[in-house]
Amino acid sequence: MIVGDRVAVFPAPGALREYIEVPAAHAVVVPETVPDTHASLMLINTITTREILRAANVPDRPAGSYPQIISAPASSVGRLLIWITHERGHKVIPVVRSTRVANTVRQHFPDLARCQAVWSHAACFCGC
Repeated sequence: MIVGDRVAVFPAPGALREYIEVPAAHAVVVPETVPDTHASLMLINTITTREILRAANVPDRPAGSYPQIISAPASSVGRLLIWITHERGHKVIPVVRSTRVANTVRQHFPDLARCQAVWSHAACFCGC
């Protein structure tokens, strides 16, 4: 990364300005092929996921302490939550509302224990 590179930063004072100065560790270089509309959202899902895990104290719990139930697992944040909690050794139970979404979750995370549609009160549980 060099001065003048196109980067994404979040959060940073003055982030809505055209040009700002931030520590290099707070910036991610954005390739020219990525439109500004995508680059502006590039970090928000990761930061949202991190804050959810922090609020739930998931990083501080020993692996396998109890299952992590994740709603909307096919969303960007949901997929990040599954990946991070699964990597930390927690059992993950994605909760979806359709077989189509259950299949999407299975495609993204084939290593989850089991991912079968079990209908109960309009919800489908995968990985139980």
